[in-house]
Amino acid sequence: MSMKIELGKEPKSPEERRNLLAQHDMAADEAALENINFIQKGVINFLISQKGFMPEDITADRTFCIELAGSSFCVKADLAVSFEGRTIMLIKCSVDSLESWERHMKAFCRVADSRQIPFAAVTDAETVRFINVSKAESAGLELKDMPSRDELVKMSAEHDNEPFPAGRAEKEKRILYAFDAITSCKDSADSKK
Repeated sequence: MSMKIELGKEPKSPEERRNLLAQHDMAADEAALENINFIQKGVINFLISQKGFMPEDITADRTFCIELAGSSFCVKADLAVSFEGRTIMLIKCSVDSLESWERHMKAFCRVADSRQIPFAAVTDAETVRFINVSKAESAGLELKDMPSRDELVKMSAEHDNEPFPAGRAEKEKRILYAFDAITSCKDSADSKK
């Protein structure tokens, strides 16, 4: 029976089955978080040692609160890169399916701050999807091909500091909420325990 192989034992009751599945899910969540933390640390080290970023340019696990139709929700950026008080790039660390996070990151950068954040990246610490948010362009690169600090600062200076158009921002907020609703609900449930 596959249940026995995956969970290590055959459950004797539906309640025991639920408990075993919950333990299995918890172990999988912890392993995924460990992988994300490993990627995050690797990317920070790479940006500082190879691309000229300063430690103070990079903030890990930065939370942004988004207002949506009379309510709010919070979204966490794995890494936020700032220069002279302006956030210029958000980075999502993922173990796989980098392309699937592109739309999330575009929406995130468009509505997370009072002004659009011009760049985003999704990485597994080897490859990266680098996104020019205002042009809605992305490119697959090796991590070593990421822009340096000086290049990113120069590129961000070419972007206006305007907020995303209000008429379109609501749609972006809903897209962001849809991506993060499951995580937010799970985090809320965990905090109540």
